[in-house]
Amino acid sequence: MEVENDKVTESLSIQPRLSYETVAAKIVKYVASRGLKPGDKLPTEQEMTEMFGVSRTVVREAIKALASNGMVRSRQGSGLYLADETQSANILPFVFTATIKPETVAQLFEFRCFMEKEIVRQAVHKITVKELRSLEKALKIHRQGAETGNREIFHQGDSMFHRVLAESTHNIFFIQSHNNLWHLLQIILEIAVGETVGSWQRAVEQHQKLFDCIKDGDEEGAVNTIEEHITSSSNPYLQAISNVMINKSYST
Repeated sequence: MEVENDKVTESLSIQPRLSYETVAAKIVKYVASRGLKPGDKLPTEQEMTEMFGVSRTVVREAIKALASNGMVRSRQGSGLYLADETQSANILPFVFTATIKPETVAQLFEFRCFMEKEIVRQAVHKITVKELRSLEKALKIHRQGAETGNREIFHQGDSMFHRVLAESTHNIFFIQSHNNLWHLLQIILEIAVGETVGSWQRAVEQHQKLFDCIKDGDEEGAVNTIEEHITSSSNPYLQAISNVMINKSYST
């Protein structure tokens, strides 16, 4: 599939900003530090904007990410609340405790790999020229973040790349499942590790290889590449979480 390069080689003036996943993680940390319980009221959007030093739009995106996984809910005219345990699909106890275990995160990565392999299978055959341009633009943003060492830009490109892949399936269930899982995984990694680990350059190279496979209609190559990508990106995080747990055990 041919892509019109003149439409994707435009200058990228991406402004680094605190990602909504990071803000969502900060909200979770706030809940844990205050000992809030399911059903307790949370600060208002305006209060969170001031607390975290971000725009109201980013706060709303963070709340939406938490709500999509059943962690918070809003009451019209009343405000934002932690979801009741019966409404949280067992996610609240997992996220709002201090024990995010490597084996649980490994299960998340395992499920992500299973889902994204099917997403790229679909994408190879269904992606449009417009979506391919968007995928290439995301790759350029991702590379810019890696080359400049800017974590927020790096994550913007990463998030956009995988979102476009999901959207290219043209299947609302793949899209929604991907978005929910992505939000949850990013929030948990931000809480557990608090930094981006692993090789940024390798991630960019794997995205480039995946882009090329999809553009060329190479289904087998695309599936193998996404599996390699998720495996190589998950291992450093799992090791980092293990190290955090070891350090905590020594300090107690």
